[in-house]
Amino acid sequence: MAPAERRRLVVMNLRVGSVLPHGSALAMALSLPVGEWSELEFPESNQMSIAVPLPGVGSRQLSLGISTSRGEATPARIREEMG
Repeated sequence: MAPAERRRLVVMNLRVGSVLPHGSALAMALSLPVGEWSELEFPESNQMSIAVPLPGVGSRQLSLGISTSRGEATPARIREEMG
């Protein structure tokens, strides 16, 4: 598979936090301080989600997330790119 085909879609979720499923990486990231992130693994599909909190805008809480395969998101790579 070509590198361009392996790119993952990054989705910014602009919903109010109470609308997100509580068990999602996006919802878990809402309560974190800037500089931290949440991870959620889906072993049955070999996928994982990583989400970070974004500074609030008015009364809204925002988070940004990406889902990818576990092979592309090794613990070392996550620490390196998020740290």
